[in-house]
Amino acid sequence: SKVWANLPMPVILHLVGTTVAHITRAIRRLDEVEEVSAVELGLNDGIAEEEAFDLVEAAAKMEKPLLVRLPFYETYKLAMPVIEAGADALVVSGAPRGTDRDPHSGRLVSGRVYGPLVKPMTLRMVGRLRREIPAEIPIIGSGGIHSPNDARDFIEAGAVAVQVSTATWVQPRMLERIARDLGGWITTRDKDALTDEWHPDMGDTEAIQRHDSQRGSAEDQG
Repeated sequence: SKVWANLPMPVILHLVGTTVAHITRAIRRLDEVEEVSAVELGLNDGIAEEEAFDLVEAAAKMEKPLLVRLPFYETYKLAMPVIEAGADALVVSGAPRGTDRDPHSGRLVSGRVYGPLVKPMTLRMVGRLRREIPAEIPIIGSGGIHSPNDARDFIEAGAVAVQVSTATWVQPRMLERIARDLGGWITTRDKDALTDEWHPDMGDTEAIQRHDSQRGSAEDQG
């Protein structure tokens, strides 16, 4: 929690949905952790509507905002039940599962599917749910977001925010670039700027620091 307290942003903790008893114990402790601003409850693949309702209802008893990450294949059927159970926002969605051949063992293996391929499917889910669920329930888009344009597509489809996962492992600075782009913090390149004076990830703070540094160097030379 000391690390969380020093972060310059709110902390949202992901809680795996298992049993009502487990969720109840967890939220009692989390309500006492000031560094946690909200909780995201992840629902398992294949979960029944009644079980999902019970887990969300138990988690919704805490005072902090509750985000519910819907499983990929049950997204549509679970949206309204978890809203009725007390979800404050929906995360659309968990990663789908797929099967492929492991090049090392030669066997067929199953697992989560990540990458740009997921985007068209989750983007469609966001657009459809935005038309079907109450307008006051926020939707957070998640899945296949690898660029600022991907993130903007989700916002246009009806999401209020996005989650970025795989892209941060492939391009560590992409998350920062997406955040700056959505927030309007990307600095536009001056028409006479040299190649070492600007880059696509540059924000206002870095641009000001470079400008001040260059001005200081010029004054020293003068």
